[in-house]
Order: sequence, then C-alpha cells, then structure tokens
Amino acid sequence: MIRKEMYEKVQLFKRLGHSKSEISSDLEIDPKTAAKYYAMDGREFKTYRKEHMFRDKVLEEYEKDILKVYKMNEFQRLNMSAVYDYL
Repeated sequence: MIRKEMYEKVQLFKRLGHSKSEISSDLEIDPKTAAKYYAMDGREFKTYRKEHMFRDKVLEEYEKDILKVYKMNEFQRLNMSAVYDYL
C-alpha cells in the first residue's frame, strides 16, 4: 500500500541527513521502497500514487459466480483451485 505518511517520513529522514539504508532500517521498510521514496519529489509522489491507487480486478466479472459457489457451500473456506475449476 502506498501511504503518504511513509513517503513523508522518508523525506523527513532525508532532510535530517540519513542514508537510504538507515531509513529502511529505522522505518523497517524494503530498501528498494526507501530508495524509491527517497528519490521522489512531491509532484512525482502524487503522480505515482495516482497511477498505483487502483488496480484492475481480474476476477471482478466473476464475482456473482464466485459468491454463488460459496453460498452453495455455506460460505465454508474453499480451495481457490476448486472455485477456479467450477468457473
């Protein structure tokens, strides 16, 4: 999840002179994420966040069918492969 708070924390640490590795350790985030947020300015972050905010949901068109399968099985946990095979 792309959180504005995390970006702001990375930028604060950057202004305080911390290195990327220190930031990733202190905030307990992946070093690649720390480096990505470290390199972004505010405008780039807004654009990045807008592009990644919503994802296409591949199974959305099958939602009614999937719910039907779960309803038939009294909403028990089902193996996804079994649901896929049914569809």
